[in-house]
Amino acid sequence: MATTQTIRGIDEKVYREFRAQCVRLGKKTGDAITEAMKLWLKSNIDQNSEKAMMIGESRRGTNVQRNDIADLKEGLRAMLYGKDT
Repeated sequence: MATTQTIRGIDEKVYREFRAQCVRLGKKTGDAITEAMKLWLKSNIDQNSEKAMMIGESRRGTNVQRNDIADLKEGLRAMLYGKDT
């Protein structure tokens, strides 16, 4: 379900570059922001999973593979910059 949100504290230059890349790719800004937030969440879940394993905890829902995160990061970079980095 899509909603309208206001986000404070976004770097204006970064946002302008992000928005311009969305326009070049014909992608809606909201869709690209959603992808970026999902990537960030999965990345942090992965970090929490590693911490849990280190201290012997078992956390439900944190079984994200490192390769999945790398693939998501590369996909986002390709979407934003139009090439593999």
